[in-house]
Amino acid sequence: TRGSGLHCSFLFDENWHDLTSCDWQVKKISEKEMVLTFDCQSLALSQIWLLNYSKEDSLNIKVEAKLKKDLVLKERFLGLQLNDEYKSWHTCYEKGDFLNERYINNIAPTRLKDSKVAQVVLNPQNNNFQKVSFKSKNAIDTTILSIYKRNLGQEASVNLDFSSIIPESRASLAVGYYPCFEAEITLGKDTVDIEKPVLATEVGILGVDLKLVFDRGKGRIFWKHKELTEGLSLYTSVCQGGIWYDSYQAVWSINKIQERYLEVRGDWPYVPISQIWQIQLLNDNLFEWKVEIDIHQAVSLEIMQANLMLSSEYKNWLFPDNRIPCIFLDEYTQNYDILPFRFWYGKPTRAGLTVTGRGLPQIQFSLQSKDEFTRGVIENTDYLYSARLLQYQKSGVNKLFPGRYPYFEGAIKINGK
Repeated sequence: TRGSGLHCSFLFDENWHDLTSCDWQVKKISEKEMVLTFDCQSLALSQIWLLNYSKEDSLNIKVEAKLKKDLVLKERFLGLQLNDEYKSWHTCYEKGDFLNERYINNIAPTRLKDSKVAQVVLNPQNNNFQKVSFKSKNAIDTTILSIYKRNLGQEASVNLDFSSIIPESRASLAVGYYPCFEAEITLGKDTVDIEKPVLATEVGILGVDLKLVFDRGKGRIFWKHKELTEGLSLYTSVCQGGIWYDSYQAVWSINKIQERYLEVRGDWPYVPISQIWQIQLLNDNLFEWKVEIDIHQAVSLEIMQANLMLSSEYKNWLFPDNRIPCIFLDEYTQNYDILPFRFWYGKPTRAGLTVTGRGLPQIQFSLQSKDEFTRGVIENTDYLYSARLLQYQKSGVNKLFPGRYPYFEGAIKINGK
């Protein structure tokens, strides 16, 4: 390890509180088990750690918090800071390396296509170090993985964090005990391959050829068993205070599921909102998507979006007014400036936003509600997803007060044979 090593931090009143500000006690239970108690007087909170070895190369960690007074804890994470001797990483969905890191204020973040994963494995540069597996045993729907490097001056560290997704509505905690994290660290060359998790909130609605799978805040669309979506798929996103928050960051629950109807609810972290999605398959190639937003406390949202991210196999888009086919360029920004890769922006038409691709069904994404302030967008994503994006967005939203509001109502039609 390096720096803070294995650590756990809580955010309270805009300040992070970690183990360095705590008084601590150690109680040895056996040769393979001990209890650590970290008492943070400034926070009126204690961290209680149970550590044990289930086998020689694995350390099990359980972290519990004891609150001595009512607190609002909006963020917490369990982190592992390691020596800069690891060259690459992999999860169950993707892999990468640390060769081309870009530092921003001493941090070089690794962008992940899918951060809702339970395990990451690091591979060392040489045989002097062993593989490291860091595995969260918390519910996968409520945990986000972060991978980044930190510049420590003369050296650097590799950092792995598992952060809890805590909706604003669940951040207030009363006096008592709360389980926080359960994890496992495994060392060795024979680290077990990562298995894809079984997801509690992955459900779908089916037609003859059309299928939509709801996956923790994104809707994946399949036609004759081929996935047409990419990355975040069907999703929503809001901008508040210049920061973007998308539906895949929320905690979701299933309200109602039928053969051709799905209703789900997502509670956002960091912003005081929830969304209710209603998705209904109207016929074998058309489904309706209706979104409502619950505001829990007054908030200003600069931009609200409804998005459909599609495979780069779609090569053409149709100009919304006169249906002239246009070509997508297979170019994707390496930075955050997406405007040069935007092909169309304007007032939506009845025809909607349409794309085509050889051997693929035509997709038509249309707006059903009438709104003078909503605009349509056709663009490429950045290099991470390298996908096509059809989008409806509303800018300059006024301050919203507690209550339920309509957010979006549209339809997606799949024209295939």
